Amino acid sequence: MKALLSVFSSLRADHVGCYGYGRDTTPTVDSVGKRGFVFERAYPSDVPTFSSLSSLLLGLPGTSTGLLRGMARGWPPGLITLGQALAGSHSTAAVIPGFPPLAPGFHAFFDPAAGLGSPYGATAEQVNAAAMQWLREHYAEDFFLVLFYPDPHVPHEPPEGGPGAQDSEHGGPSLEAFYGSKRFTENRSSYAWLEGFPDLQYAVAAYDSEVRRADSSLGEMLSLLDELGIRDETLVILTSDHGENLGEHGLFFSHEGLYDAAIRVPLIIDLPSSPGGGKRFSQPVETRQIYGAVLALAGLRRAEESSEVLLRLLQGEVPEGEEGAVTTQVDPPGRSLVKGGKKLIQPLEGKPELYDLEADPGELHDISGQSRELAEEMRASLTKVVASMLSGRRDTLGEPSRGRSKKVIRSEPEIVLLRRAKKG
Repeated sequence: MKALLSVFSSLRADHVGCYGYGRDTTPTVDSVGKRGFVFERAYPSDVPTFSSLSSLLLGLPGTSTGLLRGMARGWPPGLITLGQALAGSHSTAAVIPGFPPLAPGFHAFFDPAAGLGSPYGATAEQVNAAAMQWLREHYAEDFFLVLFYPDPHVPHEPPEGGPGAQDSEHGGPSLEAFYGSKRFTENRSSYAWLEGFPDLQYAVAAYDSEVRRADSSLGEMLSLLDELGIRDETLVILTSDHGENLGEHGLFFSHEGLYDAAIRVPLIIDLPSSPGGGKRFSQPVETRQIYGAVLALAGLRRAEESSEVLLRLLQGEVPEGEEGAVTTQVDPPGRSLVKGGKKLIQPLEGKPELYDLEADPGELHDISGQSRELAEEMRASLTKVVASMLSGRRDTLGEPSRGRSKKVIRSEPEIVLLRRAKKG
């Protein structure tokens, strides 16, 4: 199997063309959406970035692994990363700026942000430079290549020539609400990039321009697959680590809050063996379920042993009932559950919120007061799922990071790896 997993940073689903956005931000992603399967309600099991990428590469939520914030060095014992699971039969590589702790398990790991002090000092062009050189050397083999495009994450460059740049010249909502917020006043130096941005509309256009830049880099990677003659035999998966608040709920340029702006992400899977033709799924899924789907598609995991919704949908099954998608956020600590078209946001401290995502996609009207029975049902469902994740461990959400988890208990059946000798 040849596989490319491209993860955009901070790409919210509703700023992607095939998810209904009006600006031309993602022509490449949209083209993959026309070929593949589009998951309309995909969520990371954990945020922020390190937690999201960890759960994706481990196939387990941070609540299960203890990796809610990060790790001091290396993966905790007892875990098998996606890179490790594929290493016996595939050449594996990752280009992930700024997160060297994710390197173990890959044959090759490239960090374009090394020495820059931030993952977001690197660019998608630099990610491609390393990835393309590696791919040219290994394209004839079975391979698994992971890319992380940092561009949509703050800071943003002015949107000159990008999607919405012309619209942004006509004025828009003021940024005064953000300038008066605690986040800005306590982190003023981190937002120096906003100097000269006249209003929120201009900042949104800047974000959209960064999205388009990353999308263009993805287009260059797919063109290379075409050039090498392997596009139609390569599994292509596109997703994001989390979204980005752009003024909704009084939140700006962050991914806190557990509202869809911050945690609903695109997920598109283009199967070489079974073109999706743009088929769309509305069932909630978690991006960590990519792990099991990739192993099954590579023949390294028995599909019948997986109960995960993502793989079952790809196989053409219609799962009975709905498991829902849970996202855990460490700062401020809380969890959300999306199920049955509704969404519960349960902060560790404070009042829960309940939204009808079908009738109120902007999550503007909290119905927890008028739908107390439903809110309690959702809360009970969330509690049950979290207990299953913990499997008897103490829930460390809200506790200071202590680095490595000393004990890991999987809440799923053990992976069945049918390892093959690596070809060539």
